[in-house]
Amino acid sequence: MLDGSAPASRDRRWTIAAVAFALLAAVGLMYMGRGIGFWYDEWSFLLTRRGWTADAFLQPHNEHIVVLPVLVYKLLFETVGLSSHWPYRMLPVILHAAIGVTVFLLARSRVGGPAALVAAGLVLVMGRTAQNLLWAFQIGFLGSVLGGLLAMLAIDRGRQVAACIALVAAMLCSGLGIPFALGITAEQLAGRRYRSLWVPAVPLGIYAVWWLGYGRGTSHITADSASQAAEWATNTAAAAAGSLVGLTIDWGRVLLVLLVAALIIHVVRQQRGTPRLAGLIVAAVSFWGLSGVLRSLTVDPSTSRYLTLGSIVILLVVVELLRGVPLTARALVAGGLLVVFAGLCSLPALRGYAKEQRVWSGLVEAELGAVQLRGPGGPRTFPVDQTYAPQLQAGPFLDAIRDEGSSPADTPSELAHAFNAERRQADRVLQSIALITAPATGTAPGNCVRLTASPVERTVPAGGLVLDGRGHAAVQMRRFADDIVNPVTRVTVAGPTVLRFAPDRSPVPYRVRVSAGDGVVRLCG
Repeated sequence: MLDGSAPASRDRRWTIAAVAFALLAAVGLMYMGRGIGFWYDEWSFLLTRRGWTADAFLQPHNEHIVVLPVLVYKLLFETVGLSSHWPYRMLPVILHAAIGVTVFLLARSRVGGPAALVAAGLVLVMGRTAQNLLWAFQIGFLGSVLGGLLAMLAIDRGRQVAACIALVAAMLCSGLGIPFALGITAEQLAGRRYRSLWVPAVPLGIYAVWWLGYGRGTSHITADSASQAAEWATNTAAAAAGSLVGLTIDWGRVLLVLLVAALIIHVVRQQRGTPRLAGLIVAAVSFWGLSGVLRSLTVDPSTSRYLTLGSIVILLVVVELLRGVPLTARALVAGGLLVVFAGLCSLPALRGYAKEQRVWSGLVEAELGAVQLRGPGGPRTFPVDQTYAPQLQAGPFLDAIRDEGSSPADTPSELAHAFNAERRQADRVLQSIALITAPATGTAPGNCVRLTASPVERTVPAGGLVLDGRGHAAVQMRRFADDIVNPVTRVTVAGPTVLRFAPDRSPVPYRVRVSAGDGVVRLCG
């Protein structure tokens, strides 16, 4: 029988094994995330918080306090720039590995090294939390989870000051610090450690001051979202339970029912639970409840970024239930097989999200390549991509790369060799920001053709083409793509009108496809 009372040397070996597992998982995640670039909310940090003012750090993001993530992004922006995304992507990988090791340390004192390694393994292969693993912006959520877990570890070791510092860091990363602070409050009360209540009180006080100054008025809570909160919270808890072993929400519902039943039996038999168990339950319920009130109408309960905290708390509840229970070698082998099973079941979700991120990143980088080609002469408020980077406008992006001297955008050479879908997006942007129409001086040149519903395709010379007559023409263009699929630009013609494109450093010519809209319009030159 193995009961966790191994000699110190053996404990060290299990600790080394946990660290090695975490490093292996980190290497795998870095490889899995290759080719991923800046996406969505990252642009808010990079482009809208560029000063070193209090507002730059304290303004909420989607109702969250994000002081430390903003600081990290600003430091990386100043030191490594924008040309490479891997330093940013490495941050959530490091945090995830650290979370796995911290879970091991929390579990080791309760169930022994071998079982603790199983617990850490389940965390490290939790691929259904893909957004938190591969999207660099999620350092806020992961930072709060790591800070909360480190606070628990510090409390286990009697280090109250360290626990308070860890909780403050968790609170400054995102709103996920609140459930941990509430959970540790419940743990101190359950353990009748009233003199230690200052540990969670400090970070909760910091959050309250921030909320009064910046967070108040940003809440999206409505009567409808509150009415749906309980159902959303229950479904998210089930998704978290399933995610822990690589399964979907349907299996998670079964696992969650079994866990609740085991919890009730444990408490009834022992007449009371441990203070840590009380704290974990409060942390889980407050996280799911608060998230449900805020997100029940806008976020799917299985969304991967909302699963990490719940999955880990569920795992630690299981660890607490097994505290002091002798575990046989057969049970530990079954645990190891469960880790393998969970990793294999999670892998498709992880790979699928990585592939999506690479596609999204490639499209945005191609669009930015077009913006960079056009340069500062284009419209500053042009929305580069309403789907994958809605915060991103041309002007702030050009300002940032001018100040930094580096850029994530595709170069003209990279655009020419990009996937056709990316080249299409670059052409779409160029049609919007580089197409110029203006009245022509003098008369229209010769060699004119009257436009009809059947489009005419021409290469655009440096001086442009001329539209003549009166009416409207429908214009589409291509430059880098293999075909023309861009939206139609409607050009008003009232006499000779030049149709040209702003010059840039790419030698690739523009081609236009022009057809009649209404009236009588000719294409000349």
